[in-house]
Amino acid sequence: MPLHRLAPLVLVLSLLVPVSASADGLFSPYIGSAMSQTTWGFSLAGMGRELVGFEFDLGYTPDFFVNEEPESDNNLLTLMGSVIIGAPAGPVRPYVVGGMGLMRSRIAGPSDLIEFSRNDLGINLGGGLYGFFGETFGIRGDVRYLRSLSDGGEGILDFDLGDFSFWRTSVGVVFRF
Repeated sequence: MPLHRLAPLVLVLSLLVPVSASADGLFSPYIGSAMSQTTWGFSLAGMGRELVGFEFDLGYTPDFFVNEEPESDNNLLTLMGSVIIGAPAGPVRPYVVGGMGLMRSRIAGPSDLIEFSRNDLGINLGGGLYGFFGETFGIRGDVRYLRSLSDGGEGILDFDLGDFSFWRTSVGVVFRF
């Protein structure tokens, strides 16, 4: 079965990872850098008092594909479902995370005369640190490697947006509920 057909199944299964009844919900808006461009997004995670949880992450990077044409428009959207493993260590919680999901890339020329967009299966692997100042508020630092699993373009214009990878670093606040 091709990998792109497995993506919805893996995403659903990652959301079904059991967490204990005392799970913490974590909402974390973030800002960071990907390929020297500003990126922003949020993550929504469910972490039990144990080690394993799940995470949903949405990231958006305008002007991801750097170009010299001032009137062109491009961006990258990532939507990932991941398993998160974190060591409960009081107010500080280091974690590793890995999963897969959608990587949507878009490039448009001047006046949108030429527009190319592509949906690819992608993976992410990384880690970070949650630090809490009380029961419900904290900060988060995160570093991730993201990679498209596509083999490239085969369309009329043959743009090759597939099979690329990059690192994303981010910081954000965390709200625990």
